[in-house]
Amino acid sequence: MDGQADSMQIDIYDAVVVGGGPAGSAAAFTLAKAGLRTCLVDKQNFPRDKLCGGLITLRSKRIFEKVFCRSWEDNLFVSSTKISFFSHAD
Repeated sequence: MDGQADSMQIDIYDAVVVGGGPAGSAAAFTLAKAGLRTCLVDKQNFPRDKLCGGLITLRSKRIFEKVFCRSWEDNLFVSSTKISFFSHAD
């Protein structure tokens, strides 16, 4: 052996979740909460830029609160009923 194996640490997990987006984070949290040794792997460091620009629907907020058993502070959100999205795709 070249000495590297002596200093190498091996971690053993019950579950590995690849992708730390909303679904992956919820899955990893649920597994860990159930007592499984869980590893969440993502290609980016957090916090990271999001393609959606941070747009969260009220339905998403309710699901987050149910899955993670916590609320978000209202000052994190700007609500609007006067927003439209358009696509100029050919």
